[in-house]
Amino acid sequence: MENKTTVLITGASGLIGTAITELLLRKGYEVKHVGRTRRTIPNVKSYVWNIEQGIMEPEALADVSYIVHLAGASVGEGRWTEHRKKEILSSRVGSTLLLNRALEENPHSVKKIISASAIGYYGVRPQNTLLNEESPAGKDFMAQVCIAWEESLFKDNASIQKVVYRLGVVLSKYGGAFPKLVLPVKLLAATPVGSGKQIISWVHIDDVCNAICWAIENTKLQGIYNLTAPHPVSNAEMMKALAKALNKPYIPFGPPALAIKVAMGEQADIVLEGVAVSSEKIQHAGFEFRFKTIKEAIQDLI
Repeated sequence: MENKTTVLITGASGLIGTAITELLLRKGYEVKHVGRTRRTIPNVKSYVWNIEQGIMEPEALADVSYIVHLAGASVGEGRWTEHRKKEILSSRVGSTLLLNRALEENPHSVKKIISASAIGYYGVRPQNTLLNEESPAGKDFMAQVCIAWEESLFKDNASIQKVVYRLGVVLSKYGGAFPKLVLPVKLLAATPVGSGKQIISWVHIDDVCNAICWAIENTKLQGIYNLTAPHPVSNAEMMKALAKALNKPYIPFGPPALAIKVAMGEQADIVLEGVAVSSEKIQHAGFEFRFKTIKEAIQDLI
């Protein structure tokens, strides 16, 4: 790439941010980061913003053609106290509004923003309901977060293309849910969580990164897309696949739902509830998943 295209990443210290940084650098892109602290990473320029104060170093936007917006406090860390819930919401909406304002107030050459959202948008649904991008939003906390998150992105800067990926459960051996699922299986055996019937709409980390690059390279792509593998599975099916891959037994009963709710509170919905989400729209647009089945994904990650 002779004249390097510059990509600015928010939330770059997270699981996806780390992986997409590495991929973009390998592909020859110029990469910038903006976050709460200045970080030292080879071949990456780092800038600072303060979401609470609404301040962002304007130099972060210089020569940037694409923004990959991943900023947001982890929903899987810490109990969902009222303070934590406010942090989860404000870190997403506040960062997006700050980004919008910075784009309005500073000269820039940004063509497109590729932003994360989540299938939590759809809330809790019956397990036999396959949801697409036109399905109505849910009413629980995570649904309200996703609604506000997406609305804040589309609020301003209409001339800039926007792509929103509603992410499923991202599977990576470097963090997130997958190592937590694998550890007890390695130590003893695989068991379902709660009933085991809850549907997991998952996606391999490599497919997430490839989809982000695809959105950068596909100049016509814009709008909202579910980013989940073509074949969602039940929690029990996933745990059986893990047991087989690790050559460990599968025990068809595990911690009861009540015990998990007592331990985790409202946050328990993340592991006890699930939704079946269709990725037909993004596939129809031309994106090809590398990891289509949970067996393929687990074999790669193990």
